[in-house]
Amino acid sequence: MPVSDARWVPREIDLTRPSPARVYDYLLDGACNFAADRELVEQMLVTMPWVRDAARLNRSFLRRAVLFAAALHFVPDELDPAGVVRRYVAALAPGSVVVISHATLDPEVPGDVRAAVEISRRMTTAGTVRSREEVTAFVDGLDVVEPGVVFTSQWRPDQPTAPGFVHGSSVNLALVAVTR
Repeated sequence: MPVSDARWVPREIDLTRPSPARVYDYLLDGACNFAADRELVEQMLVTMPWVRDAARLNRSFLRRAVLFAAALHFVPDELDPAGVVRRYVAALAPGSVVVISHATLDPEVPGDVRAAVEISRRMTTAGTVRSREEVTAFVDGLDVVEPGVVFTSQWRPDQPTAPGFVHGSSVNLALVAVTR
């Protein structure tokens, strides 16, 4: 059930612009979202009916592998996401685990992911999609855990996927890596 009383929200929060966190919350049937977030999701669902499933598959992956989760698709290139990861990793003890979930342009992804990026430009932080190679480069020098860089639905799933399931419909790549 969406939030109907916004009196508790700090004044500096612009409820007329969708927020990535609140959009994700609405996609997961959460309760901490507002009209602007819901309207954006409804627009997304018209051209990308798989986006709600993608959010659920991503959440399922994160439940399976969360110690440090970086949603780097909300870190634009100008903020140097690879540098962010390097600085974070430098502060970790050897043997620490880094978990990354990232939206991708992988050819297996159905629909027009670029449309999602364009729609996301209306949010407080726009999304950035990156290739499998770009996502993998974030953990250069770390040991990537099997099954490697795969779609979130393929990273040690709780249950087998249904016959004919397209893993690209999860839209996000997942990886877990260990520091040396």
